Amino acid sequence: MKAVILKCRHGSRFHLGEYADNQNAVLYNTAEYIHSDVLFGAFIAALAKIYPEKLHDFRQLFGEGKIRFSSAFYCTKQKNTDKYIYLLPKPLSLNLIELNEHIDHKALKKIKFISSGIYRDGIAPEKWFSDECVMPNSQCVFLKEEFEKDYPNFSLFEKVDLQKVKIHTDENDKDEKEKEEGEGKLHAQTDIMIMGSEEVDVNWYFLLDLNDQLSKDDENIFYQTLDLMISNGIGGDRSSGCGKIEGMEIEDFNVNVNNPSNRQLLLSLAFPKETEKDKYLYYKTKIRGGMWYGSGKNERFKKIMALEEGCILEGNISPQIIDLTKNNKPLWKYSGNLVLPLPMEYANS
Repeated sequence: MKAVILKCRHGSRFHLGEYADNQNAVLYNTAEYIHSDVLFGAFIAALAKIYPEKLHDFRQLFGEGKIRFSSAFYCTKQKNTDKYIYLLPKPLSLNLIELNEHIDHKALKKIKFISSGIYRDGIAPEKWFSDECVMPNSQCVFLKEEFEKDYPNFSLFEKVDLQKVKIHTDENDKDEKEKEEGEGKLHAQTDIMIMGSEEVDVNWYFLLDLNDQLSKDDENIFYQTLDLMISNGIGGDRSSGCGKIEGMEIEDFNVNVNNPSNRQLLLSLAFPKETEKDKYLYYKTKIRGGMWYGSGKNERFKKIMALEEGCILEGNISPQIIDLTKNNKPLWKYSGNLVLPLPMEYANS
């Protein structure tokens, strides 16, 4: 398995749109990391530009699990070092554990990411608040030994609201007077801003699993497309500077869990099949799809339920490509199945 590091400058902005019932509310919603279906969509858009004849071949490769993406999470690197520290989504089951009276349960719930070292060793949440670990901010926790220098404080990201001018207003539920008032009206867009500090760089990374049986030609096409995907940027509003990736590095990735259980941590966004529903033990849902399109943005794609990264599985699930194409407007959504074995310490929580 490989870690594909998406290098970003401090202050880089990303708009990672989320589902909203009302079209006017879309820009106020952004995910806090890049879901695997967004990565897949960016990859397919790049592939369509340079190898359109290979679209259905690669759709099949993803659908058969011969190419697998995780979602893109955060990784950090201290300045003047070569070591990346990878953050993983906190297993959802850990929100349900009982803590001693000295631990604030609200503080535990605020933690969204744990380092690969914490995960590998199955470090119990109560120890996250001890001298064994370090919390640079309220959202993530590391082992002290993962840092080569001091233990700096820094933020992974911030949500920022930027004012923009609304050029067109096409909401169906507004009368003509409201439309006229809407022309040129200021509105806000919420973006993710990559942070870090003078001592620590923060970047995205996602895990990549390529089947050994992939042909040499397809492997070459894959990496050419990956390069273009990075050049194009990821997420929405790229024309105004969002989504810019400065470069890419690829490293080997291994988390050899010390005490693995027969359960698994899901690292991709998944659209559950009815036949596999019993394999999801702990999960959190969200709505995907439902994007507006058309010249007046008065039509929208079907919405579907997804299960978030960090859910706990027992048994294998299948990847799939869900076709939401409507009125000859193409849209494929990727349901991933990239997992890590869950530490026994977390399986028994």
